[in-house]
Amino acid sequence: MKTICFYFQIHQPFRLKRYRFFDIGNDHYYYDDFQNEEIIHRIAEQCYLPANRTILEMIKTSGGKFKVAFSISGVALEQMEIYTPEVIDSFKELAATGNVEFLSETYAHSLSSLGDPEEFKHQVKKQEDKIKTLFGVKPKVFRNTELIYSDDISAMVSEMGYKGMLHQPDPEKKEDMLKGIISIRELHKRAIEETGFTCADEMLYPENHRYLSDLLSYVAVGARSVENQQHRLVSSGCRGSTKQPHIPLQRLGSKEPRQPIHPCNPSRIRRQIWKQHAKLSL
Repeated sequence: MKTICFYFQIHQPFRLKRYRFFDIGNDHYYYDDFQNEEIIHRIAEQCYLPANRTILEMIKTSGGKFKVAFSISGVALEQMEIYTPEVIDSFKELAATGNVEFLSETYAHSLSSLGDPEEFKHQVKKQEDKIKTLFGVKPKVFRNTELIYSDDISAMVSEMGYKGMLHQPDPEKKEDMLKGIISIRELHKRAIEETGFTCADEMLYPENHRYLSDLLSYVAVGARSVENQQHRLVSSGCRGSTKQPHIPLQRLGSKEPRQPIHPCNPSRIRRQIWKQHAKLSL
């Protein structure tokens, strides 16, 4: 029987405020503290705190058999310390069970491993110190941003004393995008067949949306791409041109005719999605 250990990745960037022409030379503080506080409070109440309570309950009811790992960026931990210390306390409570492992990563959830080895090592050490200070444990496994892996990166990670590193399933093989697309489509199809519901997803790369658009109910814009116009257009159902074909919605295996949706009418898209889910829930 295979043993599965879930790991959850948490990151919240420090958001920048709107910086106008007339602020140049007059205002040298670039962060939007109001937005940072509002967002971290909302996510803590709706996600972090209830999720941690559920995980703690599962650990207790399973007699200690349920185990998870967390990879939390340093900048996310900083915001929790400032605005939502109760979230830090909930992670401390999980750490005290002995069933939760904290992974190491780059402090700012950065791509420094690709171009600046010294900055990479500095961020990893800073992250390691933050985890040890808050939770009293030293990470033994490293998780790089977006699971990026190479022999050079693994050598640096090994030199820093880590016993393992999370990465793609087989680092000895070349990336196979087609195989990955087929695998994720099979996963979505199985979810639809077993539950009757389609999934939603965060859209990090708009170019990949076309490979899953017939299986997703909707896509959301992530925190790092909220100001990107291409992300906004694709997630709204607009492909940049009214000449593009209509987007069909249809339950898998349904004999009902496809309902066309105008590609640049988000409100109509939302209505169609809600109608689709209403039918599936009956």
